[in-house]
Amino acid sequence: MTIDGKAVRAACEKVYCKKVPMLINALVVDAGICIGQLKVETKTNEIKGIPGLLDWLDIEGAVVTTDAIGCQKEIIKIIIGK
Repeated sequence: MTIDGKAVRAACEKVYCKKVPMLINALVVDAGICIGQLKVETKTNEIKGIPGLLDWLDIEGAVVTTDAIGCQKEIIKIIIGK
């Protein structure tokens, strides 16, 4: 499973007046599916949203990957604890 954030751009820039929404996704890459998604609040980033997404997921026994922004001590503690 991988956890990654993406900004929803293009048409959203017009609709949201340049305030582009950010989504954090939990993906099962081998199966090609998204098993969880969380909108990140405005004026924040992935670091604050990842713990909320992890609360929803049963990741026991899973290999969890993320990019560099997700490699924060508190996020790693949550992953190891689950």
